[in-house]
Amino acid sequence: IRDWEKEAKKKVRIEMDDPSIGRRKTIYDLASYVSSGPSVSDILKLSIPEITAEPKIRYSVSIGMPGIAQIDLSPLTQKIVGCVIGEDVTTEYPWVHVKKDIIEDNIDLHSESSDFLPVKDEISAFPDTKILIGYAPSLYEKAQFYICLTEEGRNAVMRSIQTQREDHENRVRNAVYKSPGQWHDLGSGAEVDADVVKNTRPLLMVSTADLLNVPANLTDRKADEQRDGYIELLPYRQTFENVWRKLVSRSTQVIPRVRHNEAQTGPSIPANSWFQYLYEYETVDLSTYPEDKIDSLKDFLRRCTDEMCDQILMNSMWDIYGSDYANLVRNEKDTQVPMPISYKEHQSYYDGKIIVDKVINDLCWHPFWTGIAIATYTQHATSEHLIGPKTYDEVLLAGEGNNRILIWSFTDCLSPKLILECPREVTSIAVCPLDSTIIVGGCANGQVVVWHIPGKIEQVEAVVMQTGAQAKYSIAMRNLMTWMRQTKEMSLICPVAMSSLKYSQKAGITQIIWVPSHHKVDKNGRIVSLPEDATVGDLSWQFATASQDGTIAFWDLKCRLAEKDASRHNRRKKAKRSDITTQPLSPFKILDRVFKPDYILVVQYPDESRRVVITMLSMYNPKFRKKQVEPFPVRDDVTIRKYYRPIIEKADYAMEPKMLVGTVEGEFGCITWEGYEFATDVSVNRETARWLWMKRTHDGPVTHSARSKYYHRVVATVGGKIFAVWRDDYGEPLVWKKSSVRYTACSWGSFRPTVLILARVDGTVEIWDFIVKSHEPSFTQSVSGRIITGIYTHQLPLEPQCIGFCDFTGSLRMFTAPRVLLTYDVSDIEWMKKFVDRQVQRIKEFKAWQKTWRETNPQDIEMKKKLVEMEGEKKRFEAEEKIKVDMVETADRGITPTRPTARRKPWQFLEETKARWMSMEVKRMQRVILEQKGLRKDVLERQRAPILRLRQEARTKKRKIREILNLQDKIFEETVVFLFPEQYQERRETLLPPLPVPAVDRRLTIDEFIKQEIALRKEGVFADPDEEIIYNFLEVQTEALAKMKSTPFERTFNWRKVLAQGKSGKIGVYRTEEVT
Repeated sequence: IRDWEKEAKKKVRIEMDDPSIGRRKTIYDLASYVSSGPSVSDILKLSIPEITAEPKIRYSVSIGMPGIAQIDLSPLTQKIVGCVIGEDVTTEYPWVHVKKDIIEDNIDLHSESSDFLPVKDEISAFPDTKILIGYAPSLYEKAQFYICLTEEGRNAVMRSIQTQREDHENRVRNAVYKSPGQWHDLGSGAEVDADVVKNTRPLLMVSTADLLNVPANLTDRKADEQRDGYIELLPYRQTFENVWRKLVSRSTQVIPRVRHNEAQTGPSIPANSWFQYLYEYETVDLSTYPEDKIDSLKDFLRRCTDEMCDQILMNSMWDIYGSDYANLVRNEKDTQVPMPISYKEHQSYYDGKIIVDKVINDLCWHPFWTGIAIATYTQHATSEHLIGPKTYDEVLLAGEGNNRILIWSFTDCLSPKLILECPREVTSIAVCPLDSTIIVGGCANGQVVVWHIPGKIEQVEAVVMQTGAQAKYSIAMRNLMTWMRQTKEMSLICPVAMSSLKYSQKAGITQIIWVPSHHKVDKNGRIVSLPEDATVGDLSWQFATASQDGTIAFWDLKCRLAEKDASRHNRRKKAKRSDITTQPLSPFKILDRVFKPDYILVVQYPDESRRVVITMLSMYNPKFRKKQVEPFPVRDDVTIRKYYRPIIEKADYAMEPKMLVGTVEGEFGCITWEGYEFATDVSVNRETARWLWMKRTHDGPVTHSARSKYYHRVVATVGGKIFAVWRDDYGEPLVWKKSSVRYTACSWGSFRPTVLILARVDGTVEIWDFIVKSHEPSFTQSVSGRIITGIYTHQLPLEPQCIGFCDFTGSLRMFTAPRVLLTYDVSDIEWMKKFVDRQVQRIKEFKAWQKTWRETNPQDIEMKKKLVEMEGEKKRFEAEEKIKVDMVETADRGITPTRPTARRKPWQFLEETKARWMSMEVKRMQRVILEQKGLRKDVLERQRAPILRLRQEARTKKRKIREILNLQDKIFEETVVFLFPEQYQERRETLLPPLPVPAVDRRLTIDEFIKQEIALRKEGVFADPDEEIIYNFLEVQTEALAKMKSTPFERTFNWRKVLAQGKSGKIGVYRTEEVT
């Protein structure tokens, strides 16, 4: 066999050693200079017909494996068969499987120029459907690929790969896990050996069997034959201890004789069932039987017919040779080993140079391309719970902060494709559903920013084809010109427009949602529906933004500027000097600094003028159907991008003036607006929204919401430690659960409409599948060590489907969903709708029953209300008394009284701030007056110190005297009891004042008695303090009797049960004594 590699290396070495190659030929040395026409030898050569030699197969010998040949593959052929250098094959992973059909199609299409012509026959004779191709770069010849043409060569390559992988794993394992070395005893071996745990008896062999597949012998387990057969019955809240039976070991020399009997050792459930069912029967011809056999057959049938029928009936009803364990299981999957369900991490996207100490606050996907994510980074996420002062300067962060939005692609996890810059921190992001080149962001100061990126991603991803010399020259030029500053960076994109600061919202933007494309909100707040035949250019480009200042603004990217705004923009445009290096202007540049909302909704609390702090906003926007377009991927891979285009069709949906709003105090509700019938002269119309319903369910800010794409009326929200599932037209949560830790994000599943994904602050993900169970999550998985700031499922179909988790480190971690969660069934949508309707009906029926019960039991309700009021009155009285005592003590000490510690309302912060400011101003005025009069505070304090000391001593003396006077009655009583114990009882009886006799001699009810006693106490009819104490006791006694009457005590004592327990305990004690 000819070794082409060695010959090529030898040839290159000879050519490099040739001294004639060192000097470049001049024009005089060329053959064309000697003669202008062809020579005689050249003419004779042309007359001889050229014989083209058949291409020979260049088998590789240096690899040491048979059946491996070298081939040359052009870049086009590499792309067709799927072995592109740098993408499909690399020096780290050089081997790849290629379908045999693709290679044969290439040979058929290019029968004369195909790169596989030298190995055409071997490829056709190859028996497998896939061929192994390897990549091996060479410095001496062009051939960089090897192909396995025989099964022996392929198997040898696979064995070599497996051997290399095992060697690498062993090296890594030996580097991590160190094997212990030899022990060198230096005198402490005996002590160490004494501490080593050793086995003093042989280990017990325990064998287990699967009851579903192996025979099982069930026997009775008697308590007398077990060591732990008896237990002690203890009262409640006592330690449970076993009563151990002592084991008595006795030796015996009697050995039972072992008898082997095949009939007794036969399996009860034989594995073979052929003898029962797989039998053969041939028709018997009775005409060939003699008369004696026919008579014997008749006699047999006459005698055994009944018994045979019974046996057949028994076999049809009960199969004694079959296993009943498998028949007891309804579902076959219950007999199988449960498979673990979990998300598998695919890639992580993070750039530490651009994002430093920041996290992802919002993320959106490209509407038409797969694998493109747009993420905005902030100092803190919305779902984070911050305590204490801020650790950063807001002014510095707003003016000079690194405020950037990154556009990531699945093809590159180390560096983003584009970087969107903004002068302010961007808190929310959204992409236009009709034009993916328009990106809208909301800033922390309330402004709206617009980016326009037509063709930017394609420009960055464009591959410049260069030869080796060109690439080398480019690298050399860049190294020599490092002192130059790069004037234009393709990946950095500046905003084309920002909204007017005057008309923008006054606090951070929390969420951006798009208005349905076939509807629009005019400047008067009225909803206008567009016709079905409207072109793409006539569709609406409106979006709504929610702000923390309690407003919702509607913006229109197709708005027409007013005359004064247009003239101001034109003057600024004319004043700007033209530059040939600038890029073409975007059509949205005219909106820069003059963009303002069309309509603003103000959201306030019901019956209050205080605005809510909006944290989330939700409105249904029907999605367009999407169709995949070329180029189609060759294989299913997440990193291979798919392209889609929308099918513009008007959905069967009429937009209503309704929105779902979540607040920072945990409220969630639905608002509506009416709009104006006539135009006003105001530049931006405002309207106070009206609440349709509002419910406070969450115990923290409502940070995230997710609307199901299969049933758009279902919305899930998370806030605090509670998540809830709502129907947008009903004001009660259908399902809500409270966890031990805070929830931070939520999202519905991409394929199954019953799956809800929740993220927690401890980095755990909960997957709820309501069709499986609705009281607890189906399974949980820990994907991060700390908080997860967001969950975003990929909108377009992928194989496998991906979901992004935003980590606390600021990285976007992409996971692939398990196969169990990717099964789609149309019946699940109907089940989810019925489940939601059933929950609504259940809540309505419960409320109706509750209302009926209240109407039929008014007395019990009134009694409970009165008891609650009395308890509240008592607590209020005690609080007032405590405040009075505190005020007296603070007055005696000369300290300014402080307000009682209580839970303040959120809006009381401003009032307390004003009070503190006034106290600071008073102190400042006092200090100024002292300075003007020439007095010093330390001198005054030193002068009045003796007076304060005398006052403090007098107050201490009075307090001690007051304590002794308060204890005089107790001291007297104790003295009387000690000296005259027989007189104490009589004296106590004479001290009790007589009870007042009612005017009417009748028994009062509990309510009348309570009212009468409270009225007497309010009127102040008690002449003696002891009388007041007695009546207070009677009041408490009345409340206790009422409570005992409402909840009567039921005796649980059972004499027979006690006797049975005592008898069983006595028997157990006797048996224990017998054993001992």
